[in-house]
This record gives sequence, structure tokens and C-alpha cells, in this order.
Amino acid sequence: MHRSRATLLGLLAIVSSSCAIGATNTPGGAASGSGEKVTVERTQFGKAIVLSSGQSVYTPGTPAFACSGSCTTFFRPIQSKHIVAGVGVSTNFLGTRSGQLLLGGHPAYTYVGDTLPGEVSGEGKIIAGTRWYLISPRGDLVIGVAGASGTVSKLG
Repeated sequence: MHRSRATLLGLLAIVSSSCAIGATNTPGGAASGSGEKVTVERTQFGKAIVLSSGQSVYTPGTPAFACSGSCTTFFRPIQSKHIVAGVGVSTNFLGTRSGQLLLGGHPAYTYVGDTLPGEVSGEGKIIAGTRWYLISPRGDLVIGVAGASGTVSKLG
């Protein structure tokens, strides 16, 4: 029994030290290692940033706008913890402010109306007095047809 406990504790120590090695900070402020990735995909509006889960990423069109209260019922802030750069995204593009993911300096959100991976139905929506846009891999707003819905196509 004593030997099994020592073996188990030794294995736990190895696993926890391995996890700590993969959880370093990148210059952009988001964690590297395992986690959800932000990648570049082609949408009907042009190339845009999406999460590896397939959710499109949006930002408000009004500079310095802070989505809070009922706004977060529609556009949910993406927490920066465990977000890593995927294909087409530089680690320098990732940042954080008060725990929220920033992409190219823009606060990042998902839209509750995107119920399937690859949907971009939040593009051009006006919520809380501001219009919402996808974020391009260069950090620009992707200006599509206001309120249009569509899907994302995989690049490559």
C-alpha cells in the first residue's frame, strides 16, 4: 500500500510539472501551450479570426466601447486564459485586458446567435448602440453586409 501511494504521488508530480512547462506567457499576454486556438478562416465577408471550436470572433465597431450588462447576453467576452495562436495568427496579435482576450488590440467576443460552427450571423448587428464586426487577421474590422448571416469556409 505504501509503495502504491509513493508511485501515485511520483506520477502526479511528473504530470503537474509537465503541465507547468506548457503554460508559459507569450509576449502578447495570452497563455501558450494547450488551449483553444484562434485561427484564420475565409468567410463570405473575407478572412476573419475564429476559434478552433468554430465560433466566429467579433468586436464592437465603436472604439473604447465596453460591452457589459445586457450587452453580454448577446456578445460574450472571450477570456484570454488558455487561448493560443493557431494557423495564420501571430502570438504578437494576442493580448489581454482585465482577463479578456484582445486580438490586434480589439476586445474579442462570440455572438450567442451563432449556434453552429462557422456561422457569422453577428456581423453587422447593432447591439447596445454599436455595430459589431468580425476581426481580420491584420487587426482590421471586417465590414460586411449589415445584419447578413453566413458561414465560414475552411482555408486550404
